[in-house]
Amino acid sequence: MQADITGSEKDISVVICTCNRAGSLKITLDCLCRNDRSGLDVQVVVVDNNSSDETRNVAESYRGRLPLRYLFEPAKGVYGKSHALNRAIDSGGLGSIVAVIDDDISPHEDWLKGVSSISGRWPDKDFFTG
Repeated sequence: MQADITGSEKDISVVICTCNRAGSLKITLDCLCRNDRSGLDVQVVVVDNNSSDETRNVAESYRGRLPLRYLFEPAKGVYGKSHALNRAIDSGGLGSIVAVIDDDISPHEDWLKGVSSISGRWPDKDFFTG
């Protein structure tokens, strides 16, 4: 577990790696805006994998609505997403729960509560999929 730069640990960090999918990212971020975050300290980390579209502008436009951190990863290619995920990990400041989602999903309004709940139910487990 790592503390963020302010010294307080987040409950959940949602990591979204994306490349040239600004429109799809917007839908995913809209869904996360509607998520119930009550009682949870959540951050959204958007890792831009060297996009040439409006990805950065889309991500930045959510700063007032989501606790969002934007990161840029210049390495692309066959292993682009791996580089982007490593950028998020190497940046530090991630929560005790790290949820990695794609830029083309629409998390239900109670998704964050579900992530917290399943992690609490199985505290000795480190990895969940579904």
